[in-house]
Formats: sequence, structure tokens, C-alpha cells
Amino acid sequence: MGSESKPARRPEIVGIQYLRGIAALLVLIVHSDHMLRQEKYFGIPYIGDFSNGGNLGVDLFFVISGFIMFHITDGFSPATDSRKFVRRRFVRIIPFLWLSIISVFVLRTLVRGGIDVVPFVRAFFLWPVGDVDPNPVWTLRHELFFYICTFCCLAFRRGALVLAAFLLLPIPIWFLKSQVGFLNMELISNIFNVQANTSFAMGILLGWLFQKQRVLSNHWIGSAAVIASPVLLMCFEYFIAPVVGPGVMKCVLTTLICGVIVYASLGCIPTQSIAHRIGMLLGNASYSIYLSHETVISFTGILFVKMKWLNHGAVAGVLSVMLALLFGILVHFIIEKPMIKMMRKWVGD
Repeated sequence: MGSESKPARRPEIVGIQYLRGIAALLVLIVHSDHMLRQEKYFGIPYIGDFSNGGNLGVDLFFVISGFIMFHITDGFSPATDSRKFVRRRFVRIIPFLWLSIISVFVLRTLVRGGIDVVPFVRAFFLWPVGDVDPNPVWTLRHELFFYICTFCCLAFRRGALVLAAFLLLPIPIWFLKSQVGFLNMELISNIFNVQANTSFAMGILLGWLFQKQRVLSNHWIGSAAVIASPVLLMCFEYFIAPVVGPGVMKCVLTTLICGVIVYASLGCIPTQSIAHRIGMLLGNASYSIYLSHETVISFTGILFVKMKWLNHGAVAGVLSVMLALLFGILVHFIIEKPMIKMMRKWVGD
């Protein structure tokens, strides 16, 4: 009595958490294969072109991001506090990102000596043009555009027009660039990325369907979709993508298959199984895994090459993935989670 109750916490959507872990794992696999196939390591791919399916892990991330933005803002409702939205996104993303970038820069400087500082500076400030280092930061740079559009929806009366332009203009801009050679500038290409923005739009559509309770409420179908998603995405990239070729058709098909997987996953419910615990663990640690995996793979690759008895690309690839997962999980619990908790206290959230 007399005390103000805290707002109810949103129930966690476990299927989304499962897929965040799957997406991080897919990215980890493709980067492991591409890095270890370099001549300084083993010189051959250990899973071949199937690894390209891991690239779709990024598209899966973008669909999930679109869904989450719609969900946490109640459908981009102006009633959502825009300043709180910015504060929470900053606390969740930026401090750990900065720490990761600084850590990679220091490690590479100590190991390799003089390195190019500029890509690290771009990554630190999420600069909209130019290469960034570590490479995975490019996706966060693009997420920033989406966050800005989301903020405009919440803060300004006609802010939805900004989001609509962000989501709808990429295809006509792509046409003008590819067919006419107009607007062929890096900044325009980075902001109006056809695949990424289409994936965001799919996530928003799924968020709307979830809000309207127009989703499959079948745990078994959802679980099957989550478990099968790595195989589905890798087979799509290996068998179908080469047939349709690059372009709008591949973008549409990629978005559809990622959208179907996310849609089906919304039927998952919490259980007491080990599979649920592993899925939640990987989902919760996915950000740490995503930002730390390249450094772990690089160091393990060097180590494995020197260990003559382990000089085999496939074995080294599997072990590097496992070690990167383990390292990312440890970083999540030891650094990322306490850092977010501390920052939330500091900003009074």
C-alpha cells in the first residue's frame, strides 16, 4: 500500500532466444571455415560451400531484431518512452561493444605489431561508411540505422515515415544502382541494404502477427523449426541460392525462409528439458559469442597449426567452434552480464 508497483516484466519468448543462439552458431561456423581455409592456417575449407549457409545467420539476426523492436515498443507506439528506449539500447549494446573493440585492438597490437587504427575507430563510433574492425561490427552499424528509425517513430509525430522509407526504398534504390548506375554511393548502399532492411521488415510483420495472436501455438512445430533451421539454411544456400543467383529473388527467398523459421519458433514454450536450458544459454550469450568468436578462432587456428598432431582442418574447425562457444559463454557471465547490470543501475533503469 502506498508504494508504486513496478511494471510487469514482459514474458520471454523462448523461441526467439533459441534462434539467437542458432544464428550466432551459424555465423561462427561460416567464419571458422572461411578463416581456417586461409593459407596461413590449413588452406582448405572443412565443410565446403555448405558453410555459406552460415551467412544466413546474419539475416536471421535481422529478422529477429525487427521482431524485437516491434515487440518491445508495443508496435512502435508513441506511448513508449523514446528516451527510455534509447537508454536501454545503449546500455544493452554499446559498453560491451566498446570493450570488445578495445580488447581486440590491444590483442592484435601486442601479437602483430603495427595495425591500421582507422577501421577500429570506425567500429567504435559505428561510422556509416568504410571497413570496420572487428568485422562483425558492420551488422551493429546497420542495426543503428534501424534503431534511429525506431526512435523517430516513438519521438516524432510523422516519424513512421522515416521507418517506412528505410524499409521500402532499398529495392527501388537497388534497381537504380544496378540498372542505371544512379545513387551508387557507399553511404546510400549501407543505409538502404536490400537484404538487411527486408529482413527487418519481415521481423516487424511477424511482431504484428504475434501482437494480434495470429501465430502457431504449437511447441512441437516450433521446436522442430528451431532444430532444423541450421540444416534448412545451409541447404538453401548450397542447393537453391546458386540456381536463383544474387539479386532480388534470392533476397525474397532468404527473407521468406528466415521469416517462416522465426514464425514457427514463436510457438515454443519453456520446458524443464536440457535442450531448453542449452537453447536459452546460447541465446543469452549470443552477443558475446558474436563479438568474440573471430579472435578465438584466429588464436586457436595458430595454435592448432603448430600442434602437428592436430594439423587437420576439419578437426581444428570443430574444436575452434566449440572453444569459441565456450569462450563467448564465459565472457557473457563474467563480463557482459555484470556490465549491463552495473550500467542499468548507473542510468537508473
